[in-house]
Amino acid sequence: MTVNPMRTAQGVERFASDSCKADTGFDASTLVYLWTKYNVWNGSAAGSFGGQLPLNVALEQRAYHFYCIFVLVHKHPQKIWKSQFKSRDGVYELTDWGRYKHVYPLAHAFAAIIDEIDRSRRLDRYNHGVPPFEYLITGLVDTFPVYVPQPHRWSLARLLYQPKYKATVFKYQLGITWNGEIILFTGPHLGTTSDKTIWEATWAEHPFYDWELWLGDLGYVGADGILHKFKRDGGRALTTREHWFNNVHEHERNRAEQIVSAVKAHRMFKKGVYRGSFQIMESLVKITGHSTAYELRQKPRFTTYGPWDHVY
Repeated sequence: MTVNPMRTAQGVERFASDSCKADTGFDASTLVYLWTKYNVWNGSAAGSFGGQLPLNVALEQRAYHFYCIFVLVHKHPQKIWKSQFKSRDGVYELTDWGRYKHVYPLAHAFAAIIDEIDRSRRLDRYNHGVPPFEYLITGLVDTFPVYVPQPHRWSLARLLYQPKYKATVFKYQLGITWNGEIILFTGPHLGTTSDKTIWEATWAEHPFYDWELWLGDLGYVGADGILHKFKRDGGRALTTREHWFNNVHEHERNRAEQIVSAVKAHRMFKKGVYRGSFQIMESLVKITGHSTAYELRQKPRFTTYGPWDHVY
């Protein structure tokens, strides 16, 4: 059975109304795009999550469960949460039981196939920053934490406890272009893993040209392909030129932190809120990261410069 894409879009549009931004943190057009692209009702087709639910689940009810994935991330994923949506076929209500029966299985299937990261965007001829970053710098990278409860086993807790955040966390790595498009999203990584180690361990996911560099903070000191600020090694005072470089570097690299804030603009990412399983966290964070990547591609955040080649 194959469902007409227009009909699937209409299924989500019933829920993605004017309140979509308040319910999910995303525009209604974003949810309609994701639903239409990935919900191909054909169990044998690559890139399909529609066949993951029982055949007796009505199309509109499945669209409602899809919408609830984003609501649970944005509002509160672990609280017993009820909400009713009236539709032509009746009233749908999400209960705590419904989350585990319908919503989370759909989220796992969706997370397995969603891919909205376009790494080639870093080579766009308009992807340039201000001097001295107008040529070789094609991206900016940072990491961010997802807070999780402390495991009862000490051997596990010591792998997740990060003194910087004073909490047990998993870390995610995020890379962006100069205009804020997400071109790298990896994780989860153990909370004790350094940014440099994460960068090196995920090298296959961000292959570089020989001339290419990204901007990173001092957590990436010594990492291949990362340009960081000058350090006061051995108590040496920085020169005026080095101070100027550090100020420009910090100002421009702040773009990555702003995009991290955009990804984390949901209650699930607040400290002390998430209390679910590792599998649920992994799926929901991936969906959030890739959905944000699509939305940022439609609405770039920052000014860039060009057109010219990166190598001069």
